[in-house]
Amino acid sequence: MTKGTVNEVFLVAAVTGKGNDFGWIDGSEWDYDNLYKDFHVAGLGECLAMDTLGGAGEWMNVNCSSKLPFVCFRQPYLSFPNECSPGPWKEGQIIYSPGYPYNASVPCDYVLTVDKGRSIEVEILMLEANSCCDHLIISDNSSNAIA
Repeated sequence: MTKGTVNEVFLVAAVTGKGNDFGWIDGSEWDYDNLYKDFHVAGLGECLAMDTLGGAGEWMNVNCSSKLPFVCFRQPYLSFPNECSPGPWKEGQIIYSPGYPYNASVPCDYVLTVDKGRSIEVEILMLEANSCCDHLIISDNSSNAIA
């Protein structure tokens, strides 16, 4: 993160209900913190944010309904597919492109279908593309481009 890009970002931590102690919302061990001196301040909120304007990225408690970008941690995946996944996929399943996040040189078409009268909701969690040659087209069953 570049210093000064934003003022604050949410961290995935909140007051745990054990006094004024913070905890990671996924329940993992609280083994590090960078809280400003004298924080948690009563009345400022129950969520945790990092100050990105300062050089040390200190943390402070903030109101959980604040509109801030967020930072989260995800467990690294041990292996990635090296060919297009044939499906079918289940609701809520994440579809990865071959080689992600290293070499995405294998082109794939993913066809998602549902029963008549139902609809599909697609959420793009992350899209990394080379402007030269990568693209994403979402189309309906008549091959009309939607996005």
